[in-house]
Amino acid sequence: MLDYDAEGRVVGIDIDHASQTVDLLRLELQAPQMAVERTVA
Repeated sequence: MLDYDAEGRVVGIDIDHASQTVDLLRLELQAPQMAVERTVA
């Protein structure tokens, strides 16, 4: 389950029953590299 803010950005992730599926003591997350392009007016 993903939680979004008012602008549509992901601000939270819920994983049901995660402790039964994953070793939470060793859980590591990596965000994908993202390019941000802005137009200057």
